[in-house]
Amino acid sequence: MMRVRRDTGALPLVHAPDSTRARSGVLVGLIAFVTWGLVPLYWKLIDDVSADRIVAHRAIWCLAFLAIVVIVSATRRTALREAMKSPRSVAFSALAGWLIGINWFIYIWAVIHGYVIEASLGYFLSPLVTVAMGALVLGERLPALRWVAVSLASVGVLLKVVLLGTVPWIALSLCLTWGCYALVKKLAGLDSISGLIVESASILPPAMLYLLFAVGPDSGPGFAAGWPRVPMLLIGGGLITAVPLLCYAFATRRLTLATLGLMQYLTPTMTLLLGVFLYREPFVARDLFTFGCIWAGLVLYSTSSVESR
Repeated sequence: MMRVRRDTGALPLVHAPDSTRARSGVLVGLIAFVTWGLVPLYWKLIDDVSADRIVAHRAIWCLAFLAIVVIVSATRRTALREAMKSPRSVAFSALAGWLIGINWFIYIWAVIHGYVIEASLGYFLSPLVTVAMGALVLGERLPALRWVAVSLASVGVLLKVVLLGTVPWIALSLCLTWGCYALVKKLAGLDSISGLIVESASILPPAMLYLLFAVGPDSGPGFAAGWPRVPMLLIGGGLITAVPLLCYAFATRRLTLATLGLMQYLTPTMTLLLGVFLYREPFVARDLFTFGCIWAGLVLYSTSSVESR
C-alpha cells in the first residue's frame, strides 16, 4: 500500500474520515456535483463562442477569482507559500491543471455541438475509471465485486462500438482525463486553494497566448461581440469553474475515492436528463444496452461500497 508523507499536507490515501469531516465533505461535494450537472445550461448560453476560446477565458477568470481569495486571506497566502516549497506537489498540480483543461475543452465542445448524452456517458464511466486507477496505481484494495462492475462498464463501451461501428471518443476522453485528474490531485496533496491556483496558473500562459494570437471568426479576446452578454458570461465562467472545483478539492481531502465515486453519479444523471428531455438528443434502444451495462456496473459498485463499510 502506497503511503503519502504527512509533510505534503495530504491525508493518507486510504483513510476513514471521522463523522464530522465526512459530513462536511459530503455536503460540499454535493454542491460541486450539482453545479457540474447543471453547467450545460450555462455553456449553451454562449454556444456561439468556440470551445477553445471559452476554455481560455475559463482558465484566466478562474485564476482571477482564486487570486482574490488568496489576497484577502493571510492564511491562504501562507499556505500558498508553503505549497510552493514542494516541487513534487507543484509538478503534480501543474499536470492536474493540464488534465482538467483538456477535460474542459472536450466537455464544452460536446455540449456546444449537441453531444450532451455522450458527455453524460463519459461521466457515468468516470467513477469506475477513478476506482480502477486507485487500485492499479495507488494500490487501494478493490474487492472482486468492484472488478465485475468495471468489467460491465467495459462491456457497455464495447457494445456501443459494435452497435454503432464508432468509438465513443468523447465519453472515453472525458472519463480518462477526469480519472487521471482525480488521481494526480490525490498525489499532489496540496490544500484546496493552493492546488487550484497552481493548476490554473499552469494553463494561464497558453490561454493568454491563444486569445492574443488566435485567428478566426471570433478572434481577439472575445469582448468585442455580444456586449455585454458574452463578456459577462465568459467572466462568470471563471466563477462557476472555481466554486465547484474548490468544493471538489475540499471533498477529496475528507472522503475516500470510493465515496467520491458514489456521489459522482449525480452529475451525469442530471446531464443525461438535460440531453434527453431539454435538448431532445436521440436516445434509442441501442443506447439503453450501453447505459444499461454501465448502470448495472454502478449498482454493483455501490453495493460493494456499502458492504465494505
